[in-house]
Amino acid sequence: MQGARSALRALLLGSSAVLANGCATPKPVARSAETPTTPPVRPPAVSYDTTPIIRGIVKRVVVCSGHLAPRQTVDVASPGSGRIAEVHVAVGSRVKKGQALARLEPARPVLSPVDGIVLAREIEPGQAVVVGSSAPTLFRLASDLAAMKIDASVDPASVAKLAVGQHATFTVPTYPQAVFTGTVAQVDNTSTGPGASHRVTLDVANGPLRLHPGITASVTIEAGVHAGVLVAPASALRFRARPGKTTVWKIAGAGKPTEVDVRIGISDGTVVEIVDGVREGDRVVTGTVEHPAPAAPGARRERR
Repeated sequence: MQGARSALRALLLGSSAVLANGCATPKPVARSAETPTTPPVRPPAVSYDTTPIIRGIVKRVVVCSGHLAPRQTVDVASPGSGRIAEVHVAVGSRVKKGQALARLEPARPVLSPVDGIVLAREIEPGQAVVVGSSAPTLFRLASDLAAMKIDASVDPASVAKLAVGQHATFTVPTYPQAVFTGTVAQVDNTSTGPGASHRVTLDVANGPLRLHPGITASVTIEAGVHAGVLVAPASALRFRARPGKTTVWKIAGAGKPTEVDVRIGISDGTVVEIVDGVREGDRVVTGTVEHPAPAAPGARRERR
């Protein structure tokens, strides 16, 4: 009897323990070695594109556009009053001195005073003309197309860099592969208002007569040439917020880049003259390249 009671008591105590455990907060389960984990994020590796400081030539240029025109023009008026009976030439016609350009009804011809080309024709057959102080111009001729000019417009920020005698090159749409040359003949430094462009005239030799009046020209003027100076790519420059401060990142050996203040001279937009701050042979940063970091060793791919 006593043994049966002991067994019952043990059974009850075991049931109570099971109930108590069922109501208790479950303990956290430790992750096994097979549980997926997220590897740490590594920043990408960075390498630098560099170039050495060398000695070379830097040209400061001013880019503008304009139109070709003859250096000299001649206006032709009517020799008398009357009605125009005939017109013998058109715009673009080449004429000789003494050639009849038109004829009045009284059979009086309008003659060319020079060898040249017709730039403008202001009359038509049947039109009446009157000789007087305000007699209209009938024709405008270019007297010599072997000597031409370009009338170009230059922005206010660039005009101060220009001077008479500077060398220039230009291209025209009619000969896209050809490069022609000219010389700055006149610089108009007067301003007609804030932001207004300035007129610059270039003399152009046109011996083969390939160029014609009215053609648009894209002009590049050499506003300064410095030879034997230290040069760097323009991509190496970094401009600070403080006015007049320019820096480059210099690399010594395999070390990290160091920011260095430099003083610059003229530039053509591609390379820049370095006046002070670096020496010939110094390597400067022109760009950076990011390389993806490799996966962490032992990292497991998540199971789905």
